Amino acid sequence: MPRAVTNCPNCGQRVTPFAAGCAVCGADLEAARAAKSAKRRIELPRARWFAPTRPASGRVDWVHLAIAVLAALAIAPVGLLLALYWANRYHQEGNSVMAVAMLAAAALAAAAILAPVWFWSHLLHV
Repeated sequence: MPRAVTNCPNCGQRVTPFAAGCAVCGADLEAARAAKSAKRRIELPRARWFAPTRPASGRVDWVHLAIAVLAALAIAPVGLLLALYWANRYHQEGNSVMAVAMLAAAALAAAAILAPVWFWSHLLHV
């Protein structure tokens, strides 16, 4: 959509937003609107969801891994969310080793969440 031109770029006279030309000097306002719109266009930043921002590294953060596994076993819903958050963060950093390790911890947490459901459903239907 063209940007509003409130003053004539040629003579400076105030113009209405819908005028095609200036009433005083006859300047083409459509061209001025197009130029103003083109000048103000900004390029949106590219989404970096799946593109690593740094070179890949294989560094293992044992503290985060231990916390994620313990949380996955002790408090599975929190462990699942924490492991998924860290997996995303490590993926964005380009550390694929830790991203995969955190996804494994998230799978462990999901299994811990679903294990009681599976156990009771098989126990009651046997």
